[in-house]
Amino acid sequence: MGAMWVTTALAAAYLLLGVNGTAVGTLILFGTGGFFIVYLIVACAALYTRITGRWDPAMEPQGPRGFGVSLPWSPTSASRKGTAMTATPVERIVDVPGGRVWTGTYGEGPAVPLLVLHGGPGMPSYYLDPLAELARERPVVLYDQLGCGRSDRPDDPSLWTVERAVAEIEAVRQALRLSQVHVLGHSWGGFLALAHAGRHGHGVDSLVLASPLVSTAAWVEDAAALVATLPPEVQATIADHERRQSFDDAAYLRATDAFYRRFFCTLDPWPAALERTMRELGEGPYLTLWGPSEFTQTGTLRGADLTPSLERLDVPSLWVGGDRDEVAPARLTGFAERASGRVEVLEGGSHCVHLEQTERYLRVVGAFLADVDAGQAGAR
Repeated sequence: MGAMWVTTALAAAYLLLGVNGTAVGTLILFGTGGFFIVYLIVACAALYTRITGRWDPAMEPQGPRGFGVSLPWSPTSASRKGTAMTATPVERIVDVPGGRVWTGTYGEGPAVPLLVLHGGPGMPSYYLDPLAELARERPVVLYDQLGCGRSDRPDDPSLWTVERAVAEIEAVRQALRLSQVHVLGHSWGGFLALAHAGRHGHGVDSLVLASPLVSTAAWVEDAAALVATLPPEVQATIADHERRQSFDDAAYLRATDAFYRRFFCTLDPWPAALERTMRELGEGPYLTLWGPSEFTQTGTLRGADLTPSLERLDVPSLWVGGDRDEVAPARLTGFAERASGRVEVLEGGSHCVHLEQTERYLRVVGAFLADVDAGQAGAR
């Protein structure tokens, strides 16, 4: 009888800590019999690893989702480098135009919340998890936009528009009661941050534009300049397959990977959070809005340009990126000047400089947000 009580208590602890239900059932069934000692040892060992954090369910292997071989994202071996250790967020599923999206809120600090918009389009927010370290001062809200990650993935190309994405942001704000907020947008998320501020700017205290897309033509021009720095044989492979539009060819994928390793993220291997982002990319929004690669633009964002809106921006803005970024430093500085914003170009950083230089990046962003909260950042 005593053995049964001990085993049942362990099973209850298993359930509270989120361990697989089949294991719990097996423990209860056999733990009361002659194998009690063996199962007790196994249970205690597993429980210890779960409590001490040496087992992380988020790092369990997951099958590829999204692009398969149609886009050139190639995960490497797992690594925690570049990934901040953060508390578990308060998760909530929010109804938005077209479906439901996952949101995660970190922290309960007293300062104005930060809403984070990921890139892509269709690049879920795992790779931005290090920004949750800012939750020491304020709530930090990450969410996966419709079509990727932990959110719904409807098979409806008509949903992949800037207008719907902006409405999605506003739906998330309303559902989470973010009446006053800072907004950080990375890459495509920067484009959304600017578009949202232009249409729903009420309660937006500031914008952090992180390696942002502002003008499709400017992005393509900068990307072409970076491609021109690749080895001649890589350039030739890219040009050949783009001419033939054979974007899923293995040779093309290898060539584009050379670009990403130089200008998207220079860490080797890539952090586990970034690899998970790539596994759960949303094919629908990426291909529809953008195209087959970061430097080949064939989607509906062709001709998109928010540059004229910068001079009308009436909130403080921080423009941050790396000097090896897909957004050229001179381009980033020019955008910041037009918006009368603050600019920080981090030496040695690529498009994911927040993973490569996390501590410095968080200091820069945190200081800007604190200045805005204190009324010291300035605005037009």
